[in-house]
Amino acid sequence: MTLFISTILSILLLCSYIYLFFNQRHGLNIISFFLSLITGFCIIIIHLLTDTFPYDLAIITLIGGLLLLYKHRAIFEWKSARMFLLRLLGLAIAIGLLACAFYLLSWLPVPILNGLFLWLCWITVSALFALVHYLSWSSAYSMIDYPKPTDLIIVLGAGLYREKVTQMLAWRLDRAVALYLAQDHPTYIVVSGGKGEGNQVSEAEAMKSYLIEQHVLPSHIIMEADSHSTYENLYNTKQILADRFSIHPRNITIISSQFHVLRALRFAQILKLKASSKPSTSSNMHVVKPGETLSGIAQKHGTTWQKLAQINGIKNANLIRPGQKIKLTGSASTATTKVYTVKSGDNLSVIAQRLRTTVNALVSKNGIRNPNLIQPGQKLKY
Repeated sequence: MTLFISTILSILLLCSYIYLFFNQRHGLNIISFFLSLITGFCIIIIHLLTDTFPYDLAIITLIGGLLLLYKHRAIFEWKSARMFLLRLLGLAIAIGLLACAFYLLSWLPVPILNGLFLWLCWITVSALFALVHYLSWSSAYSMIDYPKPTDLIIVLGAGLYREKVTQMLAWRLDRAVALYLAQDHPTYIVVSGGKGEGNQVSEAEAMKSYLIEQHVLPSHIIMEADSHSTYENLYNTKQILADRFSIHPRNITIISSQFHVLRALRFAQILKLKASSKPSTSSNMHVVKPGETLSGIAQKHGTTWQKLAQINGIKNANLIRPGQKIKLTGSASTATTKVYTVKSGDNLSVIAQRLRTTVNALVSKNGIRNPNLIQPGQKLKY
């Protein structure tokens, strides 16, 4: 009877991974995530009661991992991603071999030791299952685009480098800007993050500066500069909205990285915040699918079609073809690189606004160490 129950639960879990593979929206929520996680642990408990190795859960975990790798196969185009995946795969193989070793040691004719090793075997399989399960759900959630309007956007911090936002944080902010510009009613952006060790400015201050450069109205930016964890990000934000601004948003969107969204949504649920999430993208390439437009691709990845056209040297934004690879970040194509000559009284902020680009883009493209030091007659590529 226990074997039959374990088989049924395993089939249900396998069906859920196949469902996640196709990025279906219905039923994709925190409750479903925990129910399926509990299903996996129920299988472990059944094997615990029958003193058997959880073959079924191990096989399902392997299938889930393979589906995840196939789904994100595009990242194999980058060497750094391949190296990271190789390390992750090595860790997974090591955990799997450790589970097998503990299971073999559980056959020792020593009552206390065989029980201990079997218990360690169950723990290692559970850890591997939990990892694959979390990544599968986070991946599925990150692929869904929820079109409903939002009243408030919360961007969670991700560290600074030399008082500037990191690339990961820039991806989050770009996503926020695209969502902000897509709204047809006044929308506020909360930038949340405190001051890290050795930093002179808080993450919130750096994020606000970045958003202003992207033409977000300063009056629409709310700073929360005291938090050092995800829970504090959301808790402090809730207090600020209630105490200082008397804002009671009906629809909140939390922006974080792909594999962090579920954790952020769980904290929002604990704090009774009605929130959905839009993950930032860390992939640098998008393969055009039939029916897609450059503006649609830009909105999906938190950028603008003008920026994508500039980066990829696209002269006619209406002429993209299925299978074409679109770079999402990086310097502009050499085919469209232009030069601006600095005039007396110019500064980078004014120039960026005039050229419809950003200060960060100009600094990066021209190797400028101090954005406050530019000379009349200096040539700037954009």
